[in-house]
Amino acid sequence: MRMLFDADLSVERLIPALSIESGTRITPEDTLVIFDEVQEVPRAMTSLKMFNEAAPEYDVLATGSALGIAMHPGFSFPVGKVSRLKLYPMSFVEFLYACKQYALAEMLESKDFT
Repeated sequence: MRMLFDADLSVERLIPALSIESGTRITPEDTLVIFDEVQEVPRAMTSLKMFNEAAPEYDVLATGSALGIAMHPGFSFPVGKVSRLKLYPMSFVEFLYACKQYALAEMLESKDFT
């Protein structure tokens, strides 16, 4: 995956390359493109500026350590092009609600196991 970002960061080149790499058709406004552990490939983070400016119809999410990204020499954060959101893990009960397992979640919350 790293090699995809070694060349030109144009969206016109990246979308077909990501589609081939993932084996998934990437459709604007229908596909969420996820760059996981982006600190390992800082140019993937830089590409977010290209997506924002040239192809805002694509939904792109990047995850990773901001500290890891900042430690790469010469890295340029796409200021004003990225919205940052700090996420926290779900509790097991929150997970059950997300999976629509309401009865089990309510039983765990009430601690009534009879």
